[in-house]
Amino acid sequence: MKFSPSHQKAGSARLTKVHKSRWWLNRKITAMGIGSALIMPATLALIAQVFDERHRATAIAIWSGTSGIAIATGPMLSGA
Repeated sequence: MKFSPSHQKAGSARLTKVHKSRWWLNRKITAMGIGSALIMPATLALIAQVFDERHRATAIAIWSGTSGIAIATGPMLSGA
């Protein structure tokens, strides 16, 4: 089984539930952020490979719009 960024993020998310101290919680949240940062370029590369030239611009526009909304609303919804 290959280790991918999505596995790292899922594993880190599970570990944050059983943190023993604030130090461990911060390290686990950092690992989740690194996993997310690795997934984003992979999704764009996947879009570029899956969609033909006709639909690629629309797919990238939807991808970037969704990412922008997530970045804008994420902190508000998470309570940060």
